[in-house]
Amino acid sequence: MKKLSLEERILKLITKSGKQGILQTHLVSTLGYSRSYISETLKKMENNGIIKRERENPFQLRIYLSDSEKKNNRHFTVGLLVSSEYIFVIAALRKIARKYGITVRFKLYKNTTRLNEDAIAGKIQVILSPTLNQLIMSLTSDSISMLRPIATGGSFIVENKEGKNDLNISSSSSTMILMMRKFLDGRGKSEIRRMEDAAKSIDLIKNGSYKRIAIWEPYASSLLLEKNCVVSASYREILGNFPCCFICTTHTFGRDMPEIVSLIGDEYDAEIENMNLREKDVTWAIGLISTKTGIPIPLVERSLGNYNFKIKYSREELLDFIEELKIYLTTEQIESLFGKE
Repeated sequence: MKKLSLEERILKLITKSGKQGILQTHLVSTLGYSRSYISETLKKMENNGIIKRERENPFQLRIYLSDSEKKNNRHFTVGLLVSSEYIFVIAALRKIARKYGITVRFKLYKNTTRLNEDAIAGKIQVILSPTLNQLIMSLTSDSISMLRPIATGGSFIVENKEGKNDLNISSSSSTMILMMRKFLDGRGKSEIRRMEDAAKSIDLIKNGSYKRIAIWEPYASSLLLEKNCVVSASYREILGNFPCCFICTTHTFGRDMPEIVSLIGDEYDAEIENMNLREKDVTWAIGLISTKTGIPIPLVERSLGNYNFKIKYSREELLDFIEELKIYLTTEQIESLFGKE
Protein backbone atom coordinates (compact mmCIF):
# COMPACT_ATOMS: atom_id res chain seq x y z
CA MET A 1 0.00 0.00 0.00
CA LYS A 2 2.72 2.43 1.00
CA LYS A 3 4.56 4.00 -1.94
CA LEU A 4 8.32 3.58 -1.75
CA SER A 5 10.81 6.41 -2.06
CA LEU A 6 13.55 6.17 -4.70
CA GLU A 7 16.05 5.17 -2.00
CA GLU A 8 13.74 2.40 -0.78
CA ARG A 9 13.19 1.14 -4.35
CA ILE A 10 16.94 1.07 -4.94
CA LEU A 11 17.47 -0.85 -1.68
CA LYS A 12 14.81 -3.35 -2.72
CA LEU A 13 16.55 -4.03 -6.05
CA ILE A 14 20.02 -4.25 -4.48
CA THR A 15 18.76 -6.63 -1.79
CA LYS A 16 17.09 -8.84 -4.39
CA SER A 17 20.34 -8.98 -6.37
CA GLY A 18 22.09 -10.68 -3.44
CA LYS A 19 25.87 -11.12 -3.38
CA GLN A 20 26.36 -10.27 -7.06
CA GLY A 21 25.14 -6.70 -6.63
CA ILE A 22 23.49 -4.70 -9.40
CA LEU A 23 24.79 -2.46 -12.18
CA GLN A 24 24.09 1.25 -11.85
CA THR A 25 22.94 1.31 -15.49
CA HIS A 26 20.38 -1.40 -14.64
CA LEU A 27 18.98 0.79 -11.87
CA VAL A 28 18.57 3.65 -14.36
CA SER A 29 16.77 1.50 -16.92
CA THR A 30 14.60 -0.27 -14.34
CA LEU A 31 13.54 2.70 -12.22
CA GLY A 32 12.98 5.16 -15.05
CA TYR A 33 14.78 8.11 -13.45
CA SER A 34 17.58 10.15 -15.05
CA ARG A 35 21.21 9.03 -14.70
CA SER A 36 22.04 12.16 -12.74
CA TYR A 37 19.19 11.69 -10.24
CA ILE A 38 20.08 8.02 -9.68
CA SER A 39 23.75 8.90 -9.31
CA GLU A 40 22.98 11.68 -6.84
CA THR A 41 20.79 9.36 -4.74
CA LEU A 42 23.43 6.61 -4.78
CA LYS A 43 26.12 9.06 -3.70
CA LYS A 44 23.96 10.09 -0.74
CA MET A 45 23.34 6.44 0.19
CA GLU A 46 27.06 5.71 -0.09
CA ASN A 47 27.94 8.67 2.16
CA ASN A 48 25.40 7.37 4.71
CA GLY A 49 27.08 3.96 4.72
CA ILE A 50 24.11 2.11 3.21
CA ILE A 51 25.73 0.97 -0.05
CA LYS A 52 29.14 0.66 -1.65
CA ARG A 53 30.00 1.16 -5.32
CA GLU A 54 32.73 -0.71 -7.18
CA ARG A 55 33.89 -0.09 -10.73
CA GLU A 56 32.94 -3.01 -12.98
CA ASN A 57 34.85 -1.62 -15.97
CA PRO A 58 35.76 1.87 -17.23
CA PHE A 59 32.11 2.51 -18.08
CA GLN A 60 30.05 0.81 -15.36
CA LEU A 61 29.65 0.74 -11.58
CA ARG A 62 28.25 -2.20 -9.59
CA ILE A 63 26.25 -1.47 -6.43
CA TYR A 64 26.22 -3.61 -3.26
CA LEU A 65 24.83 -3.31 0.24
CA SER A 66 27.55 -2.07 2.59
CA ASP A 67 28.99 -4.51 5.10
CA SER A 68 27.58 -2.42 7.97
CA GLU A 69 24.11 -2.47 6.39
CA LYS A 70 24.26 -6.25 6.05
CA LYS A 71 25.37 -6.56 9.66
CA ASN A 72 22.63 -4.26 10.95
CA ASN A 73 19.92 -6.14 9.06
CA ARG A 74 20.56 -9.52 10.64
CA HIS A 75 17.30 -10.36 12.40
CA PHE A 76 13.68 -9.50 13.07
CA THR A 77 10.90 -11.06 15.14
CA VAL A 78 7.38 -11.89 14.00
CA GLY A 79 4.54 -11.95 16.53
CA LEU A 80 1.34 -13.81 15.66
CA LEU A 81 -1.72 -15.46 17.11
CA VAL A 82 -1.84 -19.25 16.78
CA SER A 83 -3.96 -19.64 13.63
CA SER A 84 -3.97 -21.45 10.27
CA GLU A 85 -4.44 -18.22 8.34
CA TYR A 86 -0.81 -17.18 8.94
CA ILE A 87 0.81 -20.31 7.49
CA PHE A 88 1.60 -18.86 4.06
CA VAL A 89 2.88 -15.60 5.57
CA ILE A 90 5.22 -17.58 7.82
CA ALA A 91 6.52 -19.45 4.77
CA ALA A 92 7.05 -16.20 2.85
CA LEU A 93 8.95 -14.58 5.74
CA ARG A 94 11.20 -17.64 6.11
CA LYS A 95 12.07 -17.45 2.40
CA ILE A 96 12.95 -13.75 2.62
CA ALA A 97 15.10 -14.31 5.69
CA ARG A 98 16.97 -17.26 4.17
CA LYS A 99 17.50 -15.57 0.82
CA TYR A 100 19.03 -12.43 2.31
CA GLY A 101 20.92 -13.92 5.23
CA ILE A 102 18.62 -12.58 7.95
CA THR A 103 17.46 -14.49 11.02
CA VAL A 104 13.70 -14.46 11.58
CA ARG A 105 12.13 -15.54 14.85
CA PHE A 106 8.46 -16.41 15.35
CA LYS A 107 6.76 -15.67 18.65
CA LEU A 108 3.26 -17.11 19.05
CA TYR A 109 0.61 -15.67 21.37
CA LYS A 110 -2.59 -17.06 22.91
CA ASN A 111 -4.36 -13.67 22.78
CA THR A 112 -3.88 -10.18 21.40
CA THR A 113 -3.22 -8.39 24.70
CA ARG A 114 0.35 -9.58 25.18
CA LEU A 115 1.04 -9.38 21.44
CA ASN A 116 0.04 -5.69 21.45
CA GLU A 117 2.24 -4.96 24.45
CA ASP A 118 5.28 -6.52 22.78
CA ALA A 119 4.62 -4.73 19.48
CA ILE A 120 4.37 -1.31 21.13
CA ALA A 121 7.50 -2.07 23.20
CA GLY A 122 9.40 -2.90 19.98
CA LYS A 123 9.97 -6.54 20.93
CA ILE A 124 8.39 -7.71 17.66
CA GLN A 125 8.75 -6.00 14.28
CA VAL A 126 6.19 -7.81 12.13
CA ILE A 127 2.68 -8.39 13.53
CA LEU A 128 0.15 -10.91 12.23
CA SER A 129 -3.20 -10.53 13.94
CA PRO A 130 -6.92 -9.76 13.37
CA THR A 131 -8.00 -6.61 11.56
CA LEU A 132 -9.86 -5.05 14.49
CA ASN A 133 -6.91 -5.59 16.81
CA GLN A 134 -4.52 -4.06 14.29
CA LEU A 135 -6.73 -0.99 13.90
CA ILE A 136 -7.03 -0.44 17.63
CA MET A 137 -3.31 -0.94 18.20
CA SER A 138 -2.26 1.23 15.24
CA LEU A 139 -4.54 4.12 16.20
CA THR A 140 -3.68 4.10 19.90
CA SER A 141 0.08 3.58 19.63
CA ASP A 142 0.87 5.55 16.46
CA SER A 143 3.78 3.17 15.88
CA ILE A 144 2.30 0.50 13.58
CA SER A 145 1.77 0.48 9.79
CA MET A 146 -0.82 -1.83 8.23
CA LEU A 147 0.96 -3.42 5.29
CA ARG A 148 -1.73 -5.60 3.68
CA PRO A 149 -4.65 -7.94 4.43
CA ILE A 150 -3.91 -11.67 4.61
CA ALA A 151 -7.20 -13.51 4.17
CA THR A 152 -10.93 -13.59 4.72
CA GLY A 153 -13.23 -16.32 6.03
CA GLY A 154 -11.91 -19.27 7.99
CA SER A 155 -13.91 -18.68 11.16
CA PHE A 156 -17.24 -19.87 12.53
CA ILE A 157 -19.79 -19.49 15.27
CA VAL A 158 -19.74 -23.01 16.69
CA GLU A 159 -22.54 -24.12 19.01
CA ASN A 160 -22.83 -27.00 21.44
CA LYS A 161 -26.44 -28.15 21.02
CA GLU A 162 -26.40 -29.45 24.58
CA GLY A 163 -24.86 -26.34 26.16
CA LYS A 164 -26.20 -25.69 29.67
CA ASN A 165 -26.85 -21.94 29.21
CA ASP A 166 -26.88 -19.13 26.66
CA LEU A 167 -23.36 -17.90 27.39
CA ASN A 168 -21.10 -17.03 24.45
CA ILE A 169 -17.34 -16.59 24.26
CA SER A 170 -15.17 -14.58 21.87
CA SER A 171 -11.92 -12.65 21.58
CA SER A 172 -12.58 -9.10 22.73
CA SER A 173 -10.24 -7.28 20.32
CA SER A 174 -10.48 -9.33 17.15
CA THR A 175 -12.76 -9.79 14.17
CA MET A 176 -14.40 -12.59 16.17
CA ILE A 177 -16.22 -10.10 18.40
CA LEU A 178 -17.71 -8.41 15.31
CA MET A 179 -18.94 -11.76 14.06
CA MET A 180 -20.44 -12.76 17.41
CA ARG A 181 -22.18 -9.42 17.96
CA LYS A 182 -23.75 -9.46 14.50
CA PHE A 183 -24.85 -13.06 14.99
CA LEU A 184 -26.49 -12.28 18.34
CA ASP A 185 -28.16 -9.08 17.15
CA GLY A 186 -31.89 -9.40 17.87
CA ARG A 187 -31.48 -12.51 20.02
CA GLY A 188 -32.10 -10.76 23.32
CA LYS A 189 -29.49 -10.26 26.02
CA SER A 190 -27.14 -13.13 25.26
CA GLU A 191 -23.95 -12.55 27.23
CA ILE A 192 -20.49 -12.57 25.61
CA ARG A 193 -17.50 -13.50 27.76
CA ARG A 194 -13.89 -12.71 26.88
CA MET A 195 -11.69 -15.48 25.47
CA GLU A 196 -8.16 -15.44 26.91
CA ASP A 197 -6.90 -18.73 25.49
CA ALA A 198 -8.43 -20.38 22.41
CA ALA A 199 -7.43 -23.93 23.41
CA LYS A 200 -8.96 -23.61 26.90
CA SER A 201 -12.04 -21.87 25.50
CA ILE A 202 -12.95 -24.69 23.11
CA ASP A 203 -12.78 -27.07 26.08
CA LEU A 204 -15.49 -24.93 27.73
CA ILE A 205 -17.66 -25.43 24.65
CA LYS A 206 -16.99 -29.16 24.56
CA ASN A 207 -18.09 -29.65 28.18
CA GLY A 208 -21.17 -27.47 27.71
CA SER A 209 -20.14 -24.64 30.08
CA TYR A 210 -20.71 -22.22 27.18
CA LYS A 211 -23.26 -22.38 24.38
CA ARG A 212 -21.39 -20.74 21.50
CA ILE A 213 -17.92 -19.61 20.51
CA ALA A 214 -16.60 -17.36 17.73
CA ILE A 215 -13.43 -19.20 16.80
CA TRP A 216 -10.82 -19.35 14.04
CA GLU A 217 -9.00 -22.22 12.38
CA PRO A 218 -7.70 -24.79 13.11
CA TYR A 219 -9.62 -24.69 16.42
CA ALA A 220 -12.97 -24.52 14.60
CA SER A 221 -12.29 -27.68 12.59
CA SER A 222 -11.14 -29.56 15.70
CA LEU A 223 -14.24 -28.49 17.64
CA LEU A 224 -16.55 -29.66 14.87
CA LEU A 225 -15.30 -33.21 15.40
CA GLU A 226 -17.38 -33.21 18.60
CA LYS A 227 -20.75 -34.88 18.02
CA ASN A 228 -22.75 -32.14 19.79
CA CYS A 229 -21.04 -29.22 18.06
CA VAL A 230 -22.42 -27.63 14.89
CA VAL A 231 -21.79 -24.50 12.82
CA SER A 232 -24.39 -21.83 13.59
CA ALA A 233 -22.93 -19.34 11.12
CA SER A 234 -19.77 -18.84 9.08
CA TYR A 235 -17.55 -15.79 8.81
CA ARG A 236 -18.57 -15.29 5.16
CA GLU A 237 -22.29 -15.38 6.00
CA ILE A 238 -21.94 -12.66 8.62
CA LEU A 239 -19.00 -10.48 7.52
CA GLY A 240 -18.75 -11.23 3.79
CA ASN A 241 -15.38 -10.24 2.33
CA PHE A 242 -14.23 -8.17 5.29
CA PRO A 243 -10.49 -8.89 5.73
CA CYS A 244 -10.06 -10.96 8.87
CA CYS A 245 -6.38 -10.24 9.49
CA PHE A 246 -3.43 -8.08 8.43
CA ILE A 247 0.31 -8.07 8.08
CA CYS A 248 1.61 -5.06 9.98
CA THR A 249 5.07 -3.70 10.68
CA THR A 250 6.37 -1.24 13.23
CA HIS A 251 7.34 2.20 11.97
CA THR A 252 10.86 1.63 13.29
CA PHE A 253 11.23 -1.59 11.29
CA GLY A 254 9.95 0.20 8.20
CA ARG A 255 12.61 2.88 8.61
CA ASP A 256 15.45 0.52 9.49
CA MET A 257 14.74 -2.21 6.92
CA PRO A 258 12.51 -0.70 4.20
CA GLU A 259 13.84 -3.05 1.54
CA ILE A 260 12.79 -6.11 3.58
CA VAL A 261 9.34 -4.67 4.29
CA SER A 262 8.87 -4.02 0.58
CA LEU A 263 9.58 -7.68 -0.22
CA ILE A 264 6.95 -9.14 2.10
CA GLY A 265 3.97 -8.47 -0.16
CA ASP A 266 5.68 -9.86 -3.28
CA GLU A 267 6.83 -13.04 -1.55
CA TYR A 268 3.43 -13.59 0.06
CA ASP A 269 1.69 -13.16 -3.31
CA ALA A 270 3.97 -15.83 -4.78
CA GLU A 271 3.23 -18.13 -1.83
CA ILE A 272 -0.56 -17.94 -2.12
CA GLU A 273 -0.39 -18.24 -5.89
CA ASN A 274 1.20 -21.68 -5.50
CA MET A 275 -0.31 -22.77 -2.16
CA ASN A 276 1.92 -25.83 -2.21
CA LEU A 277 1.39 -27.68 1.08
CA ARG A 278 4.40 -29.92 0.39
CA GLU A 279 6.84 -27.04 -0.06
CA LYS A 280 9.35 -27.09 2.82
CA ASP A 281 8.61 -23.66 4.31
CA VAL A 282 4.86 -24.26 4.18
CA THR A 283 5.36 -27.70 5.72
CA TRP A 284 7.43 -26.12 8.50
CA ALA A 285 4.71 -23.51 9.17
CA ILE A 286 1.98 -26.18 9.26
CA GLY A 287 4.07 -28.16 11.74
CA LEU A 288 4.53 -25.06 13.90
CA ILE A 289 0.78 -24.39 14.11
CA SER A 290 0.07 -28.08 14.72
CA THR A 291 2.59 -28.20 17.58
CA LYS A 292 1.32 -25.01 19.22
CA THR A 293 -2.37 -26.00 18.99
CA GLY A 294 -2.02 -29.75 19.58
CA ILE A 295 -4.18 -30.29 16.49
CA PRO A 296 -2.99 -32.99 14.03
CA ILE A 297 -1.26 -31.85 10.84
CA PRO A 298 -3.93 -33.31 8.47
CA LEU A 299 -6.62 -31.27 10.24
CA VAL A 300 -4.50 -28.11 10.13
CA GLU A 301 -4.00 -28.66 6.38
CA ARG A 302 -7.72 -29.25 5.84
CA SER A 303 -8.59 -26.08 7.75
CA LEU A 304 -6.73 -23.97 5.16
CA GLY A 305 -9.55 -24.68 2.69
CA ASN A 306 -11.93 -22.52 4.75
CA TYR A 307 -9.97 -19.33 4.02
CA ASN A 308 -9.83 -17.17 0.92
CA PHE A 309 -6.20 -16.11 0.71
CA LYS A 310 -6.31 -14.63 -2.79
CA ILE A 311 -7.97 -11.39 -1.81
CA LYS A 312 -7.19 -7.97 -3.26
CA TYR A 313 -8.35 -4.71 -1.74
CA SER A 314 -7.72 -1.17 -2.87
CA ARG A 315 -6.88 1.52 -0.34
CA GLU A 316 -10.40 2.94 -0.81
CA GLU A 317 -12.05 -0.43 -0.15
CA LEU A 318 -10.07 -0.87 3.05
CA LEU A 319 -11.09 2.58 4.24
CA ASP A 320 -14.72 1.70 3.42
CA PHE A 321 -14.40 -1.43 5.57
CA ILE A 322 -13.03 0.68 8.42
CA GLU A 323 -15.91 3.15 8.13
CA GLU A 324 -18.36 0.22 8.32
CA LEU A 325 -16.97 -0.31 11.83
CA LYS A 326 -17.93 3.32 12.53
CA ILE A 327 -14.26 4.25 12.85
CA TYR A 328 -13.60 7.57 11.15
CA LEU A 329 -9.99 8.50 10.47
CA THR A 330 -8.22 11.79 9.98
CA THR A 331 -5.81 12.23 7.07
CA GLU A 332 -2.89 11.93 9.50
CA GLN A 333 -4.24 8.65 10.88
CA ILE A 334 -4.75 7.22 7.38
CA GLU A 335 -1.18 8.12 6.42
CA SER A 336 0.14 6.61 9.66
CA LEU A 337 -1.73 3.35 8.96
CA PHE A 338 -1.25 2.99 5.23
CA GLY A 339 1.35 5.56 4.17
CA LYS A 340 0.81 8.48 1.81
CA GLU A 341 -0.94 7.92 -1.51
